[in-house]
Amino acid sequence: MIYEFYKYEKEHGKSSVALDVNFGGAGRKWVFCNDPPNQRMCKCHKCKIKILREVPRIQLDASYHYGAGFYCLSCGTDMLIDKQTSLKTSVDAINNEVKNLGKIVTIAEEVMQDEFYAQKMALGKLCQVIGREDRR
Repeated sequence: MIYEFYKYEKEHGKSSVALDVNFGGAGRKWVFCNDPPNQRMCKCHKCKIKILREVPRIQLDASYHYGAGFYCLSCGTDMLIDKQTSLKTSVDAINNEVKNLGKIVTIAEEVMQDEFYAQKMALGKLCQVIGREDRR
C-alpha cells in the first residue's frame, strides 16, 4: 500500500537531543591580578606554593565556592585552558543540535505544505468531534 506521504519516509528517524542549557556560575569570575602595592602574600589554592605580593596571580572570585581563591600562573593557566576546552566542546555540541533541529523544522514545514496534510488533519479533527462522548 502506498501512503500519501511516501515521499517523506526517507526522513524517518531524524532526531535531535533535547538539551537544556544551564548557564550556572554567573556569580563567579576569573580575574588576572597584578597590583603589587595592594596585594598580600598568599598560597596557590591548588599546589599550595607561596605567591609573593610582587608576583601576578589568577583569582577565582566566587563566594561560597570550594575553588575560590588565588592560583599561581601555572595552575591558573591550566585551569583556564581546561575551562576553555570544556566550553568549546559545549559550543560544538550546541551548534550540532541547532543544525539537527533546523533539519527537523525544514522537514516538518515541507510536510505541512503537502496537499494531503490539510485533508488528513481535517479528517482527524472530524473523527475526534464525531467520536466525542456527550458529557452532561
